Amino acid sequence: MQNFKEGLQGDKREQINSLGIYELRGLARALGIKSPTTKLRNQLIDEILTALETGEVVEPRLTRKGRPFKQLVHLEDIVSFAKDNNDDIYNITILNQDVPQFTLKPASIEKMTGVLKTDKKPAYFVDLKTHNKVFINEQIMQSFNLQNYDLLCVEAYEINENKQFSASKLLSINNVPASRYEAKAQVNLAKVMPSKFLYLEKGEILLGGRNHIITSGPLFMNNTLKELLGCLNSQNAINVFVGLNLCYEDRFYVFGCKNLISFTTDYLSNSGVAQEMVQDALNFVQKMVLIGNNVNVVLYDSATIMTILNQNIGEDKSAINVMEENQLFKKLFALAGAYENDLCVTIIATCDESDKEEAIIKQDVLKISNNIND
Repeated sequence: MQNFKEGLQGDKREQINSLGIYELRGLARALGIKSPTTKLRNQLIDEILTALETGEVVEPRLTRKGRPFKQLVHLEDIVSFAKDNNDDIYNITILNQDVPQFTLKPASIEKMTGVLKTDKKPAYFVDLKTHNKVFINEQIMQSFNLQNYDLLCVEAYEINENKQFSASKLLSINNVPASRYEAKAQVNLAKVMPSKFLYLEKGEILLGGRNHIITSGPLFMNNTLKELLGCLNSQNAINVFVGLNLCYEDRFYVFGCKNLISFTTDYLSNSGVAQEMVQDALNFVQKMVLIGNNVNVVLYDSATIMTILNQNIGEDKSAINVMEENQLFKKLFALAGAYENDLCVTIIATCDESDKEEAIIKQDVLKISNNIND
């Protein structure tokens, strides 16, 4: 048996060894191996490898009445990969063990919101408040024709002890109730010069431009920022707040603001979570413009945002495909601009007086259209 195993190509053998127990049982059934549910994992692997090596694949038995076995989402792909001689194992990147196991009975229903990711299966989002993962089933995806980076609000219930959730009901898509949602056509993004202003007590914000506010003190105590958020709330636009490493009071205040979609992390939270929040914010802003919305983005305490993103890059170089530090932050700043049809993305970054001497703030934050000082 050992000699025959060594004869198989390593990649294929490793791929079969990587399958979960349900995949192994499903593959064994497809190959005609008897009683796969009564066999241990290693025994199943040995019999599967033997069947593949000898080519003696028994016709599957007739299905008997009774409880059906669990159907695997990608069983046909797994079988096709195992049978043919195609060495490209990367054609199968999604296996059933990636689907979260339901180990808890549905209990309380929670309302959760996040930016949808469809590049991996099953589709999911990270809840903006709790940072827990929420999975979206295929039926919901197809019923509403959900797309990558849609902002979803759902009712969800916890499915296992890993703090993972499954959506049971879709409440809204991109701030539109699900009951009357219709995807808008993409708009032309040919740039024009910014020309409109948002007037505050201490100055002006150029809509479609890059702005900054020199401020100090916690957000929930800062009158300038309170005025800004109140003014944004009255605008016909999607308002986005990005703030990392927030104290409890600031985070509580932000989530209490109306018509404000907040991408935040707790004080001293994991820097990997911070990177995902900023990436979600970036993708969401782009999505909103493409379907015809104005967007105002507040980058709260820009020095802290850049510091935390740097920490993440230092911990795991593979976490972000970066050519230089602060790439995500720079990409957010690069979104600023006015477009045809009166659409625009406005960036409003805040920083402390002492942060003005930081090189990247001088280079990227202070190259702005307008200043507002306390």
